[in-house]
Amino acid sequence: METKSPQSLYGYALDLTSFFEYLKYREPDSFDVARMTLLDLNELTSSIIEDYLDYSREYTDKGQIKVRSDAAIKRRFFALSSFLDYYYKKDMIDRNPASKVTPPRVDINRPVPITTTVNTNRNIIDFISNGTLEGRRAAFQEKTCLRDAAIFTLIASTGIKVSELVNMNIEDVNLDEHYISINGRRN
Repeated sequence: METKSPQSLYGYALDLTSFFEYLKYREPDSFDVARMTLLDLNELTSSIIEDYLDYSREYTDKGQIKVRSDAAIKRRFFALSSFLDYYYKKDMIDRNPASKVTPPRVDINRPVPITTTVNTNRNIIDFISNGTLEGRRAAFQEKTCLRDAAIFTLIASTGIKVSELVNMNIEDVNLDEHYISINGRRN
């Protein structure tokens, strides 16, 4: 079985929580997640799941209505589908109603990552090392400029992800052999 990162597991838990909140929203007087049984899961239909995905599309943040991305909706769908599939494969429910729902599509015309030129990278490193900030920012920049230049250079020259860089330890750097060890999401 593939091990999921704590962040992934937390995201799945939030997605399932939002589904149960939707069921409460749908039936405010009769639904109680604390009293939910496998019989309740057995009564779910594909139309309830489709309605949930539509309901999930919009949300309110600080009083403003916002729209979730296609990728976020797709993740919610697959979290719920996997949850129901687990119970179905264990013969605890009769069917997985999510199997009759067409998964949301993610737009393949995503923005292309921005690439920089060598000259742009040099200008950024020059600014990190010699930039002209004022006040407390200048004092902070003076203390951190070597570190910041090393971070930027490593990201720009290797393509390492920021999350991979943040998770590096001093043992991952071998100055004698001139290499670094990176542990990605799947080690």
